[in-house]
Amino acid sequence: MRRRISGFTVLEMVVVTGLFVMAAEIAVPILRWSIIDVHNAQTDADSADCLDRATNALRKDIWQAREMHTSTSDRLTLTSAAGHEITWQANADGSLERSESSASNQRWTTFLAGISFAQDGSVLVVTIPGSPQHPGSTISMISPAMLYSGEQR
Repeated sequence: MRRRISGFTVLEMVVVTGLFVMAAEIAVPILRWSIIDVHNAQTDADSADCLDRATNALRKDIWQAREMHTSTSDRLTLTSAAGHEITWQANADGSLERSESSASNQRWTTFLAGISFAQDGSVLVVTIPGSPQHPGSTISMISPAMLYSGEQR
């Protein structure tokens, strides 16, 4: 009597291996794109949060400013109600720096190169450049101290 040995044939193993390879060729790029998308979303969220914190600090400075000067589009100089000079600098790398004579410097990295400042009387207009993923925008901030005192320089 002949005994039958159970197991897989070589052909069955080749077919199953081929199916696994095809599934992997589909799954690996999808996984890679997912990882890249998660990383980009986190970077965008960090940049937006950083820009929001910088904008809030700038808004507080503008609100209390007695004087405001934009000598260049990337530099803003304010004089606070207490008489302190505050300088804001938009750097080429997309960072914003705030320096005050009576306090330590602050820096926010926004990854949005090309932020610029423009003054229209007692109003500061901050232009945020666009990118392929996000449209640009402008933020207008007013200095009530300058508006009500009539010192629109």
